[in-house]
Amino acid sequence: QDLCSKAAELGITKGVGRGSAGGSLVSFLLGITDIDPIKFNLPFARFLSHARLQKSIPDVDSDWEVSEHNPQWHRNALNQYIFTKYGDCAAQVAAFSLMKLKASLLDSYRINVTQPFDFEVKRLKAEKNMAAVRDLEMKQEAIRFEFDSIRKSLGTEPAGRTSIEWLDGFEEYGIRFPGLLESNENFIRWCNKYPKILETARSMLGIPRQMSKHAAGIVISDTPLHELVPVCKMDGYNVIALDKKEVAKQGLIKIDNLGLTALNFIGDTLRQLKLKGIVLDPWNLPEDKDVYTEFLDGRCETIFQFETITASKFAKQLMPLCKADLAAGVALIRPGSLDAMITLSDGKKMSATDVYLKRKAGELPIEYLHQDLEPILKDTYAVYV
Repeated sequence: QDLCSKAAELGITKGVGRGSAGGSLVSFLLGITDIDPIKFNLPFARFLSHARLQKSIPDVDSDWEVSEHNPQWHRNALNQYIFTKYGDCAAQVAAFSLMKLKASLLDSYRINVTQPFDFEVKRLKAEKNMAAVRDLEMKQEAIRFEFDSIRKSLGTEPAGRTSIEWLDGFEEYGIRFPGLLESNENFIRWCNKYPKILETARSMLGIPRQMSKHAAGIVISDTPLHELVPVCKMDGYNVIALDKKEVAKQGLIKIDNLGLTALNFIGDTLRQLKLKGIVLDPWNLPEDKDVYTEFLDGRCETIFQFETITASKFAKQLMPLCKADLAAGVALIRPGSLDAMITLSDGKKMSATDVYLKRKAGELPIEYLHQDLEPILKDTYAVYV
């Protein structure tokens, strides 16, 4: 609430609210979010669910503009305000880059091949055995060329999967997805030829490689943080030397001050209009039905949450005609809805997203698990969104 008040004082444009906090009436009354959860029928159960509380304390994410024209209207001005006001009771959260497969293989190659070769070359040069040096360097070059070819052939690590899963394979929905050690014959032969390189690389997977500052995470406490958790200095600011999951385990609440370029356009537009004597509240504009034509035609390149090619195609399938459709659409293109499977009455399984679209289009009957759920799930065609 303190940050929101300061942002209003500085003239920084704030987003209406993000995530499950949008269902909190307290957040709305304090001005942290600008969406009335009662008016828009937003349940608070996700924000304060017992299952979630067992894992971590609910946090509130906020969106701010990151104006390129004036530092006063940049998210960093708010961060500076936090560190100035709260001193040692405030710090950013650290982010750790973990060792992945290709980087681990490269480091393992240096340990098991490059360094021993270099030591041997130095020894032979000291003995002035230049013929042996040339032979050794040619052998090293051949092994290096083979290694580079194999490493490049591995491709890109699958999104949402660990290096171990990429290497050994994994199961999902009862389907076995083979790993590199099962599907890449060239890699398998190379690993059998140089088992020590793979063994060393495997031992490195998942360990922290370097520490940096989290892009948005900040913790504010009523106690100096160095009395509770390890704190270091980076670029002159306090940084908790733990990642966000470990911070949550210590009982500290992280807030995410997220920079959103879409708010730059809104903020700049509002300021230009104000110079002409026009004052608008962007979150309470009259409904313009023509806006939905953009979604129906898939012209969503500059619309937040719908700007990707996948989301634009989805918008055409969704055929939104009101704000409630858009709200459901944003939730339906999230990984959880895309991965969640619903078993229909005929035994077929389908993703929650596909079920919603087909029921909305009248291609599937609307089926409730129990009729008592109808008042709750009527607007979303019996799909939990």
